[in-house]
Amino acid sequence: MLGKLLKYEFKSFSRLLGAIYIAVLAVAVVTGLLLRGSIWSESVASGNETALIIFVIAYVIVVLALILITILMNIERFYNSMPGGEGYLAHTLPIPTWMHICAKTISAFIYTILSGVVLVVSALLILTCSNLGDILSYGLSRIFAEFSSFFWEDGAAIVLCAIAVLLSLVRLILMFYTSMAIGGSARKNKIFLSVVTFIVIVIIVNVISSLTEQGLLNEMLNNSYNVNYSASATTDLLYDTEYTGSSLLGNIYYVRQIIVNAIYSVVFFAVSNFFLKRKLNLE
Repeated sequence: MLGKLLKYEFKSFSRLLGAIYIAVLAVAVVTGLLLRGSIWSESVASGNETALIIFVIAYVIVVLALILITILMNIERFYNSMPGGEGYLAHTLPIPTWMHICAKTISAFIYTILSGVVLVVSALLILTCSNLGDILSYGLSRIFAEFSSFFWEDGAAIVLCAIAVLLSLVRLILMFYTSMAIGGSARKNKIFLSVVTFIVIVIIVNVISSLTEQGLLNEMLNNSYNVNYSASATTDLLYDTEYTGSSLLGNIYYVRQIIVNAIYSVVFFAVSNFFLKRKLNLE
Protein backbone atom coordinates (compact mmCIF):
# COMPACT_ATOMS: atom_id res chain seq x y z
CA MET A 1 0.00 0.00 0.00
CA LEU A 2 2.87 2.36 0.73
CA GLY A 3 4.12 1.77 -2.81
CA LYS A 4 0.76 2.83 -4.27
CA LEU A 5 0.75 5.99 -2.16
CA LEU A 6 4.29 6.82 -3.27
CA LYS A 7 3.35 6.24 -6.91
CA TYR A 8 0.46 8.70 -6.55
CA GLU A 9 2.69 11.26 -4.81
CA PHE A 10 5.40 10.96 -7.46
CA LYS A 11 2.85 11.57 -10.22
CA SER A 12 1.57 14.66 -8.43
CA PHE A 13 5.06 16.09 -8.00
CA SER A 14 6.30 15.21 -11.49
CA ARG A 15 3.43 16.97 -13.29
CA LEU A 16 4.78 20.41 -12.39
CA LEU A 17 8.34 19.87 -11.21
CA GLY A 18 9.22 17.78 -14.27
CA ALA A 19 8.42 20.70 -16.56
CA ILE A 20 10.41 23.10 -14.38
CA TYR A 21 13.40 20.73 -14.35
CA ILE A 22 13.41 20.69 -18.15
CA ALA A 23 13.06 24.48 -18.26
CA VAL A 24 15.99 25.03 -15.87
CA LEU A 25 18.29 22.69 -17.82
CA ALA A 26 17.25 24.11 -21.20
CA VAL A 27 17.78 27.72 -20.12
CA ALA A 28 21.14 26.74 -18.60
CA VAL A 29 22.31 25.23 -21.92
CA VAL A 30 21.26 28.27 -23.94
CA THR A 31 22.80 30.64 -21.38
CA GLY A 32 26.08 28.71 -21.54
CA LEU A 33 26.17 28.79 -25.35
CA LEU A 34 25.47 32.53 -25.42
CA LEU A 35 28.08 33.06 -22.75
CA ARG A 36 30.61 31.15 -24.86
CA GLY A 37 30.00 33.52 -27.75
CA SER A 38 30.42 36.62 -25.60
CA ILE A 39 33.65 35.33 -24.04
CA TRP A 40 35.47 33.80 -26.97
CA SER A 41 34.38 36.09 -29.82
CA GLU A 42 36.37 39.26 -30.42
CA SER A 43 33.29 41.16 -31.55
CA VAL A 44 29.86 40.28 -30.28
CA ALA A 45 26.70 41.58 -31.87
CA SER A 46 24.46 43.69 -29.69
CA GLY A 47 21.63 41.24 -30.30
CA ASN A 48 23.68 38.42 -28.77
CA GLU A 49 24.51 40.57 -25.78
CA THR A 50 20.83 41.37 -25.29
CA ALA A 51 19.91 37.70 -25.64
CA LEU A 52 22.57 36.77 -23.08
CA ILE A 53 21.20 39.27 -20.56
CA ILE A 54 17.66 38.00 -21.14
CA PHE A 55 18.65 34.36 -20.65
CA VAL A 56 20.73 35.12 -17.55
CA ILE A 57 17.69 36.82 -16.04
CA ALA A 58 15.52 33.92 -17.20
CA TYR A 59 17.90 31.43 -15.57
CA VAL A 60 17.75 33.29 -12.26
CA ILE A 61 13.96 33.39 -12.47
CA VAL A 62 13.54 29.67 -13.23
CA VAL A 63 16.01 28.74 -10.46
CA LEU A 64 14.11 30.84 -7.92
CA ALA A 65 10.84 29.40 -9.24
CA LEU A 66 12.18 25.86 -8.83
CA ILE A 67 13.21 26.50 -5.23
CA LEU A 68 9.94 28.23 -4.34
CA ILE A 69 7.69 25.70 -6.08
CA THR A 70 9.51 22.75 -4.50
CA ILE A 71 8.89 24.20 -1.04
CA LEU A 72 5.29 25.18 -1.77
CA MET A 73 4.46 21.82 -3.34
CA ASN A 74 5.79 19.97 -0.29
CA ILE A 75 3.52 22.07 1.89
CA GLU A 76 0.52 22.06 -0.46
CA ARG A 77 0.57 18.28 -1.05
CA PHE A 78 0.42 17.57 2.68
CA TYR A 79 -2.01 20.31 3.68
CA ASN A 80 -4.62 19.71 0.98
CA SER A 81 -4.66 15.93 1.30
CA MET A 82 -4.48 15.62 5.11
CA PRO A 83 -5.94 18.52 7.16
CA GLY A 84 -7.30 20.36 4.10
CA GLY A 85 -10.20 19.91 1.70
CA GLU A 86 -9.09 16.50 0.39
CA GLY A 87 -8.75 15.14 3.92
CA TYR A 88 -12.19 13.52 3.81
CA LEU A 89 -11.09 11.23 1.00
CA ALA A 90 -7.65 10.45 2.43
CA HIS A 91 -8.94 9.58 5.89
CA THR A 92 -11.76 7.39 4.62
CA LEU A 93 -9.33 5.10 2.81
CA PRO A 94 -8.38 1.87 4.64
CA ILE A 95 -4.84 3.17 5.13
CA PRO A 96 -3.30 4.07 8.52
CA THR A 97 -2.44 7.70 9.06
CA TRP A 98 1.24 6.98 9.68
CA MET A 99 1.52 5.46 6.21
CA HIS A 100 0.17 8.66 4.62
CA ILE A 101 2.79 10.64 6.53
CA CYS A 102 5.54 8.23 5.46
CA ALA A 103 4.55 8.47 1.78
CA LYS A 104 4.47 12.26 1.82
CA THR A 105 7.75 12.53 3.74
CA ILE A 106 9.57 10.16 1.38
CA SER A 107 8.25 11.86 -1.76
CA ALA A 108 9.01 15.35 -0.42
CA PHE A 109 12.51 14.22 0.57
CA ILE A 110 13.25 12.66 -2.83
CA TYR A 111 12.00 15.60 -4.87
CA THR A 112 13.80 18.12 -2.67
CA ILE A 113 17.06 16.24 -3.24
CA LEU A 114 16.25 15.95 -6.95
CA SER A 115 15.66 19.69 -7.19
CA GLY A 116 19.06 20.31 -5.63
CA VAL A 117 20.68 17.91 -8.10
CA VAL A 118 19.01 19.69 -11.02
CA LEU A 119 20.36 23.05 -9.80
CA VAL A 120 23.90 21.64 -9.57
CA VAL A 121 23.64 20.03 -13.02
CA SER A 122 22.34 23.28 -14.52
CA ALA A 123 25.33 25.17 -13.13
CA LEU A 124 27.69 22.53 -14.57
CA LEU A 125 25.93 22.81 -17.94
CA ILE A 126 26.53 26.55 -18.01
CA LEU A 127 30.23 26.00 -17.26
CA THR A 128 30.53 23.24 -19.86
CA CYS A 129 28.63 24.96 -22.67
CA SER A 130 30.44 28.26 -22.12
CA ASN A 131 33.88 26.61 -21.96
CA LEU A 132 34.40 28.26 -18.59
CA GLY A 133 35.01 24.75 -17.35
CA ASP A 134 38.30 24.78 -19.28
CA ILE A 135 39.39 27.94 -17.50
CA LEU A 136 38.37 26.60 -14.10
CA SER A 137 39.57 23.05 -14.74
CA TYR A 138 42.85 23.60 -12.90
CA GLY A 139 41.14 24.98 -9.83
CA LEU A 140 38.45 22.33 -9.94
CA SER A 141 41.02 19.56 -10.30
CA ARG A 142 42.88 20.90 -7.26
CA ILE A 143 39.64 21.03 -5.27
CA PHE A 144 38.76 17.48 -6.36
CA ALA A 145 42.25 16.26 -5.44
CA GLU A 146 42.06 17.88 -2.01
CA PHE A 147 38.58 16.47 -1.47
CA SER A 148 39.68 12.97 -2.51
CA SER A 149 42.69 13.17 -0.20
CA PHE A 150 40.53 14.35 2.69
CA PHE A 151 37.94 11.66 1.97
CA TRP A 152 40.47 8.86 2.13
CA GLU A 153 42.04 10.32 5.26
CA ASP A 154 38.74 11.00 7.03
CA GLY A 155 35.97 9.47 4.96
CA ALA A 156 33.95 8.71 8.10
CA ALA A 157 33.51 12.44 8.78
CA ILE A 158 32.17 13.06 5.27
CA VAL A 159 29.75 10.13 5.48
CA LEU A 160 28.54 11.19 8.92
CA CYS A 161 28.16 14.79 7.73
CA ALA A 162 26.10 13.67 4.72
CA ILE A 163 23.83 11.54 6.92
CA ALA A 164 23.38 14.45 9.35
CA VAL A 165 22.44 16.82 6.50
CA LEU A 166 19.93 14.36 5.02
CA LEU A 167 18.34 13.74 8.42
CA SER A 168 18.12 17.49 8.99
CA LEU A 169 16.10 17.71 5.77
CA VAL A 170 13.74 14.97 7.00
CA ARG A 171 13.45 16.81 10.28
CA LEU A 172 12.55 20.07 8.53
CA ILE A 173 9.90 18.36 6.39
CA LEU A 174 8.31 16.73 9.44
CA MET A 175 8.43 20.08 11.24
CA PHE A 176 6.22 21.55 8.51
CA TYR A 177 3.91 18.54 8.74
CA THR A 178 3.64 18.83 12.53
CA SER A 179 2.71 22.49 12.27
CA MET A 180 0.00 21.76 9.70
CA ALA A 181 -1.29 18.78 11.67
CA ILE A 182 -1.65 20.90 14.81
CA GLY A 183 -3.21 23.72 12.80
CA GLY A 184 -5.67 21.22 11.32
CA SER A 185 -7.15 20.64 14.77
CA ALA A 186 -8.66 24.13 14.80
CA ARG A 187 -12.16 24.91 13.55
CA LYS A 188 -11.13 28.20 11.95
CA ASN A 189 -7.96 29.92 10.78
CA LYS A 190 -6.12 26.64 10.26
CA ILE A 191 -3.42 28.18 8.08
CA PHE A 192 -2.78 30.97 10.58
CA LEU A 193 -2.51 28.49 13.45
CA SER A 194 -0.16 26.34 11.35
CA VAL A 195 2.16 29.31 10.74
CA VAL A 196 2.13 30.30 14.42
CA THR A 197 2.78 26.69 15.44
CA PHE A 198 5.74 26.46 13.08
CA ILE A 199 7.25 29.64 14.52
CA VAL A 200 6.76 28.35 18.07
CA ILE A 201 8.36 25.00 17.19
CA VAL A 202 11.36 26.76 15.61
CA ILE A 203 11.83 28.88 18.75
CA ILE A 204 11.56 25.86 21.05
CA VAL A 205 13.99 23.80 18.95
CA ASN A 206 16.50 26.66 18.84
CA VAL A 207 16.32 27.15 22.61
CA ILE A 208 16.79 23.44 23.27
CA SER A 209 19.64 23.23 20.75
CA SER A 210 21.37 26.26 22.24
CA LEU A 211 21.18 24.89 25.78
CA THR A 212 22.31 21.37 24.89
CA GLU A 213 25.03 22.37 22.42
CA GLN A 214 26.73 24.73 24.83
CA GLY A 215 27.13 22.13 27.53
CA LEU A 216 28.06 19.26 25.23
CA LEU A 217 30.42 21.22 22.98
CA ASN A 218 32.23 22.82 25.88
CA GLU A 219 32.79 19.42 27.42
CA MET A 220 34.12 18.00 24.16
CA LEU A 221 36.36 21.01 23.56
CA ASN A 222 37.80 20.71 27.05
CA ASN A 223 38.46 17.02 26.51
CA SER A 224 40.14 17.79 23.19
CA TYR A 225 42.28 20.48 24.81
CA ASN A 226 43.36 18.10 27.55
CA VAL A 227 44.32 15.48 24.96
CA ASN A 228 46.39 17.99 22.97
CA TYR A 229 47.97 19.46 26.09
CA SER A 230 49.05 16.09 27.41
CA ALA A 231 50.41 15.20 24.00
CA SER A 232 52.61 18.31 23.93
CA ALA A 233 55.08 16.55 26.22
CA THR A 234 55.90 14.20 23.38
CA THR A 235 56.92 16.26 20.35
CA ASP A 236 56.92 13.38 17.90
CA LEU A 237 53.29 12.51 18.66
CA LEU A 238 51.97 16.06 18.93
CA TYR A 239 50.76 16.50 15.34
CA ASP A 240 49.15 13.06 15.10
CA THR A 241 47.41 13.46 18.43
CA GLU A 242 46.09 16.91 17.53
CA TYR A 243 44.82 15.63 14.18
CA THR A 244 43.21 12.59 15.79
CA GLY A 245 41.68 14.73 18.52
CA SER A 246 40.18 17.26 16.08
CA SER A 247 38.98 14.48 13.79
CA LEU A 248 37.38 12.66 16.69
CA LEU A 249 35.77 15.91 17.85
CA GLY A 250 34.26 16.42 14.40
CA ASN A 251 32.96 12.86 14.22
CA ILE A 252 31.40 13.17 17.68
CA TYR A 253 29.66 16.37 16.58
CA TYR A 254 28.24 14.70 13.45
CA VAL A 255 27.11 11.65 15.42
CA ARG A 256 25.42 13.97 17.89
CA GLN A 257 23.67 15.81 15.06
CA ILE A 258 22.49 12.51 13.58
CA ILE A 259 21.06 11.42 16.94
CA VAL A 260 19.41 14.80 17.57
CA ASN A 261 17.88 14.98 14.08
CA ALA A 262 16.66 11.39 14.39
CA ILE A 263 15.03 12.11 17.76
CA TYR A 264 13.37 15.28 16.49
CA SER A 265 12.15 13.44 13.38
CA VAL A 266 10.59 10.67 15.47
CA VAL A 267 8.95 13.20 17.79
CA PHE A 268 7.56 15.29 14.91
CA PHE A 269 6.34 12.15 13.15
CA ALA A 270 4.58 10.94 16.32
CA VAL A 271 2.99 14.35 16.99
CA SER A 272 1.80 14.63 13.38
CA ASN A 273 0.30 11.16 13.50
CA PHE A 274 -1.41 11.87 16.83
CA PHE A 275 -3.05 15.13 15.75
CA LEU A 276 -4.12 13.82 12.35
CA LYS A 277 -5.54 10.66 13.86
CA ARG A 278 -7.06 11.98 17.09
CA LYS A 279 -7.50 15.75 16.85
CA LEU A 280 -8.15 16.51 13.18
CA ASN A 281 -11.11 18.78 12.52
CA LEU A 282 -12.44 18.51 8.97
CA GLU A 283 -15.58 20.57 9.55
